[in-house]
Amino acid sequence: DIIKKQVILSPERRQEMIDMIKNQKKDKYWDGAHCFEPHHTVFICKGNKWENIDLCFGCDHYSFTPGIPVNTKEFLVTYQDWRVLEAFFTRLELN
Repeated sequence: DIIKKQVILSPERRQEMIDMIKNQKKDKYWDGAHCFEPHHTVFICKGNKWENIDLCFGCDHYSFTPGIPVNTKEFLVTYQDWRVLEAFFTRLELN
């Protein structure tokens, strides 16, 4: 009931998202308040197990299930990383 719209990524789009995540930069600056009202989630299925990353583009924070090996020192650290990923969701019409 909470999922309003979904997109299953083609192999090309999936690789585009992976490349965005892999090419992120480190940034030591804090980017603002933490409202954390996630409106976007990336679901990842491995075998019969589902994992997810919840994203809040309002405060640029995320949470994830423990089974995902997220490198928190490099994943969505800079303002630019967030804007690039947000633009990707917008291009998929997931506003």
